Amino acid sequence: MALEQLKALAQRIGKPLETQPSASGESGRVAPGFGGSDVFMPDSLGPKRGGSSRLQIATYNVLFKTSDAETRQDLSRLMKRNGVINLQEFDASHRDLFKWIDQKGWGHKSLRGGTQEPIIWDRRKYKLVDSGSRKLNDTVEHLPGRGLYPSHRATWVRLEDKKTGKVFTTVSVHTIAHNRGAHVTPRVDRISKHQFRELAQLTADLKKHGPVVIGGDLNAAPNRPATWPREILKHAHLRSNWSELGTGGVGKGGTHGKSFIDNFLTLTTMRDRLKLLSHRIVRGLHSDHNAVEADYRLK
Repeated sequence: MALEQLKALAQRIGKPLETQPSASGESGRVAPGFGGSDVFMPDSLGPKRGGSSRLQIATYNVLFKTSDAETRQDLSRLMKRNGVINLQEFDASHRDLFKWIDQKGWGHKSLRGGTQEPIIWDRRKYKLVDSGSRKLNDTVEHLPGRGLYPSHRATWVRLEDKKTGKVFTTVSVHTIAHNRGAHVTPRVDRISKHQFRELAQLTADLKKHGPVVIGGDLNAAPNRPATWPREILKHAHLRSNWSELGTGGVGKGGTHGKSFIDNFLTLTTMRDRLKLLSHRIVRGLHSDHNAVEADYRLK
């Protein structure tokens, strides 16, 4: 190819691709080709923007004192059924597992220091669009009966389905443990409500970019009214999977003993874009928690 032709091609490549229909009416983009000719690139060759995606996601409190070998077994089991997993109590002692997660072809978002609520995802299925975190509470030096309660953060990632182009955000969170309510433990109850208000505000910010799925150990359940932040969640238009589909058909017992404190929360105002199809409890793991899996249709 002559030097003049190369220069002309370079100038044309630098221009944005023009969107236009083909002679048959199919939409696509026109890209510059060699010899001065243009090449039509149909949209059908890229991600399909119509239709819907199937989102299979899990949330699991691994328990900080489990060994790497035990946690690796548990994650291997969850990875077989899910494309995204929200984790809690995945503290610094588990950080070596990120190398193994990379080798499995999964991505991860984690914060250094403090409590660890990372999110991992199958890179073959999803592309990372954005990520971040939000502080839920400051460190409390002394709480009666438990001592220091560290600052907690919610971790979030925004992912794009590589096949359909559908985008969603998931948030991994671990709120303060309590089961007695405001009248018995008022200080703990205030911390809990503050955490949920911060989570509600984070959701309000994230929903501007599409559907949001919050998954984590909330240390609260819809069937425990003394500690369930009903008004906060109602005002934020957030509803638990246990309220959505109930607890029937998930086997005997809950996610932690008899309690259903591990939840997914989604926006009732986005039912047309994110619909819960089913959920299940995964038992027989090494933690004191069972994992929760959910199937969503993402439109």
